[in-house]
Amino acid sequence: TISAHVAAMSPGTNIGAAHPVGSGGEDVKGVMGEKVTNDTAALARAQATLRGRDPQTAALIVTKSESFSPEEALKKRAIDFLAPGLDSLLKQLDGRKVSLPNDVTLTFDTKGFDADSVVRVDMSMKQKVLHMIADPNISALLITLGGLALYAEISSGFSLLVPGIFGLFCLLIGFVSLQTIPVNVGGALLFALGFALLGAEIFVTSYGLLTLAALASLFLGGLFLVDPASSDMRVSLGLLIPLVAGVGLCLGLLGFLIVRDRRRGGAGVSTSDQVVGATARVQSVDADGLTGRAYANGELWFFDSDSPLQVGDEAYVRSLRNVRLQLSSRRT
Repeated sequence: TISAHVAAMSPGTNIGAAHPVGSGGEDVKGVMGEKVTNDTAALARAQATLRGRDPQTAALIVTKSESFSPEEALKKRAIDFLAPGLDSLLKQLDGRKVSLPNDVTLTFDTKGFDADSVVRVDMSMKQKVLHMIADPNISALLITLGGLALYAEISSGFSLLVPGIFGLFCLLIGFVSLQTIPVNVGGALLFALGFALLGAEIFVTSYGLLTLAALASLFLGGLFLVDPASSDMRVSLGLLIPLVAGVGLCLGLLGFLIVRDRRRGGAGVSTSDQVVGATARVQSVDADGLTGRAYANGELWFFDSDSPLQVGDEAYVRSLRNVRLQLSSRRT
């Protein structure tokens, strides 16, 4: 309020008690407390002088935590006038001049306006999200949950997917909320994570889970791509929502066509007659060496083998059972 171009108060309110405290409301003691208090008091005096208000009153609000009623604040020149309501505020603003940087002077012209003419500007969705997660308690919870989720994913041998994705989201948003990562950097990382998840969907059978996570990551990345505190520009929801929805529809259509082609036994999927008797090359094996994945006819299949195999081995397809190759190290 002290630094505002125009400062007004309504009856029944108060101003003051601005002594610096810690993030949890605790006192800042010792030399650090003195430094923070003196620095804040100097800033308050400078702002009060700049706006033509009493610098000593501004300093007392910081150093002594003094608080004033509207009448006291007006008397001590901490504010410019009293305004019981919006109509009174607009009336007193009319004709008032304020100085802006670069020797620019602005004159308020509010004549003929009333409370019904006021346009209220609410927070954007991005600002609402950032406001919600800015609470240090929320940040700590997000980072803790993210760490535990990643631990669960690593412990499972990266086979669960859900904890890993959830953990990455929580950690990124948690670090953004603590400003450890700038908002726009966090948005860019979420965008990158979204595209990485889309790429992973090609190689990992997630039944659409990675795609859904990628779409959510792209949406959040678009929201955070521009820091609202440093710029009025932002990615429009009118663009972001159709963009993410369009990507989702395209991927859904592609998945539908692939599934339909597989069910019809299309040219892209080998039939039993085509794959039985073919040579398969092992691409990955499980711990027992009897199961894993192998390429046959240019396609990647799960397999069961009658003898242990290693990556790179070639085996022969004896049969196809439940969409799994039955391999043998010898041709039968």
